[in-house]
Amino acid sequence: MVLDASGPEREARFPERMTCPECTGLGSRMEVDAELGVPDEEKSLSEGAVAPWTDTSDAEYFTAITAHDAGRP
Repeated sequence: MVLDASGPEREARFPERMTCPECTGLGSRMEVDAELGVPDEEKSLSEGAVAPWTDTSDAEYFTAITAHDAGRP
């Protein structure tokens, strides 16, 4: 079963005037919590400032950014 929450069917069920301004009527929203990704703003990139990049499975992202000055916070 596939639920498509877009298109004219959605508009008929959720008129704009009745939708939540926070979630636009879908009941959820996506947000980024910067404190989870960068828990210590004093650390530089090479010191592990970006928490998800410290995992070896995401090392390619870290490698890609080390061309920049990773010693600068």
